[in-house]
Amino acid sequence: MENENNNSLFLEKGQGSSVGQSVRQTASIRRSFKDEITAVAKQLELYAVRETDKAFAYELCAIIAEVNLMRPEFRVKIGGEVLEAGLVQEVFSCLTHDHLDRVMAAFNSCKNEIRNKKAYLRTALYNSVFELEAGTINDVNWIG
Repeated sequence: MENENNNSLFLEKGQGSSVGQSVRQTASIRRSFKDEITAVAKQLELYAVRETDKAFAYELCAIIAEVNLMRPEFRVKIGGEVLEAGLVQEVFSCLTHDHLDRVMAAFNSCKNEIRNKKAYLRTALYNSVFELEAGTINDVNWIG
């Protein structure tokens, strides 16, 4: 009860408005993040992932969502290079379920110690777009 009185006095003086606003902004950001993860999961056809891989696939969706919510001028480190978030967002927009499968398979078969899992996966997702495309071109050239 005493805390409620202190809080109401605090808010009556107008000093708590920035705290309340900050809490609302944080809640809004969380909603945006959840919405973005949902959109990424739909883009990557997360429903088609095996049950045993769902948690890992969801983690990848969260990494993509985090980058997608950045301002385009922000900087993101990919494989040791610092790139504009807008460029990374464009590449991530090309990701498909096949890319997701490749990244998960490569990570699961990796024998080396990975010190920064998030950075490794962000780079793997980015590179998977180019690797899958190059692999498809090589397959077509080999057959043709």
